[in-house]
Amino acid sequence: LKPFLYALALERGVITPATILDDLRRAPGGIANADGTFLGPLLPRVALANSRNVPAANLLARVGLDQGYGFLRDLGLHDGGSPVPTYGLGLAVGGMPVTLERLVRASTVLAGDGRLGELVWVRGEAEGERRRVLSAATAREIALHLADPMARLPSFPRMGASEYPFPVAVKTGTSPDVRDAWTVAFSARALVGVWVGRPDYRS
Repeated sequence: LKPFLYALALERGVITPATILDDLRRAPGGIANADGTFLGPLLPRVALANSRNVPAANLLARVGLDQGYGFLRDLGLHDGGSPVPTYGLGLAVGGMPVTLERLVRASTVLAGDGRLGELVWVRGEAEGERRRVLSAATAREIALHLADPMARLPSFPRMGASEYPFPVAVKTGTSPDVRDAWTVAFSARALVGVWVGRPDYRS
């Protein structure tokens, strides 16, 4: 869910592309990075492309839990059934259950210049009305962050599985305790989501 929280922070002026985010120590609540290391001061582009947990959790704290939770609800990622304290800053690092369909639908905002739309499953199917949720500039900025293979260094090596011969925005992730793995990727032509795991939530 990090790209949406970075988008919200950009949209509301909490950060700019030139803001320095700290990846120096654990975030409140003991949130650490998946690799157990810290990369130091980072630009938002690098922090997001490397999927660093600490800057994301700190950013959510700056935006505000209620604001972040509300924005995720606007995107259809949850129905508000559980109060925000249930997740706390864990919202920033995969602590909230989300279905693959909801995640891919929400990603239409980033792939579609800030407009939220329904998924088109079959070629030729009517696209339907799209609702503006973010400015085009914010959505494009996040897409550029996720499509930059240089920004993914050092966590993701060059010429690896997330790099293509044409521009593709890629975001990977796991749920707490590595219970599953996710990837959402989009180009100018298609949006793809993949989930791998066990339906009964075992690791």
